[in-house]
Amino acid sequence: MGAATDITELPKEYLDLEKRFDAIREVQQNMYRISKTYTAPPFQLGVNQLGESFWDFSRNVSDRIQHVAMGQEDTSRDLRSPKSPEEQAPKTVYHAMSRSTLKASEEVGLEEPYGAALFKFASIQDKIGESKLKLDDSVRHRFTDPIGNSVNTSIALAMKARKNVTASRLALDATKNGLKNSGPEQADQVQHEILKAEDEFVAVVEETMSLMKAVVESPEFLRYLSELVNAELNHYKESYELLSELAPEIDEMQVTQEALYRDSQHH
Repeated sequence: MGAATDITELPKEYLDLEKRFDAIREVQQNMYRISKTYTAPPFQLGVNQLGESFWDFSRNVSDRIQHVAMGQEDTSRDLRSPKSPEEQAPKTVYHAMSRSTLKASEEVGLEEPYGAALFKFASIQDKIGESKLKLDDSVRHRFTDPIGNSVNTSIALAMKARKNVTASRLALDATKNGLKNSGPEQADQVQHEILKAEDEFVAVVEETMSLMKAVVESPEFLRYLSELVNAELNHYKESYELLSELAPEIDEMQVTQEALYRDSQHH
């Protein structure tokens, strides 16, 4: 490597393709790493932060909300052996807020504005949490997993081929340099080796360009990106509709509570 003085130039088409390939490779690798946050362990708060009673409050918040809304006795409590805090941990921050505010709503009383507002908030947050879980699942199966497969197959094959180009190029340069140091009796043999090395170099370059083009020209990444956008759109649309329903009701309850507060101050 150090002895070679004439370095074989790579075709301009190859170098241009290499730049485009590197851009696509980098964005796929980065998006794969970033989107894996959707598959990270579920949201958890430590027992010390919320207290033991929080974890024992309800096995299934959704069922509890339904029973309370219908004025029925809560039958969702699991009477079997208690689960560990990790097993009971809310899966998203929305589930955690739902669980906390639902507990408070029952203690305050649903007939009070405070209790009614907290109960309504808990119900909506639980639904948003379920929507978030659907988003995570969609992103994982329709974006993260396919991108990871691309990174580990087609992109990996092209990167391996690029290493072969480097090795073949170095071998060709070394063979060319050997011609300068050979005697007349070895010239024909060395020339034959150079032609053979050139043929191998050209073949490796063509194969590598074919693999890089397969990555650069493939529509698959954009299809996965479309799946990601649609999954997010569905989640945020559903969340928007739920919060649009909640906001005016909370405002109304706040006004009612304010009126009650003023009245109590006068008496």
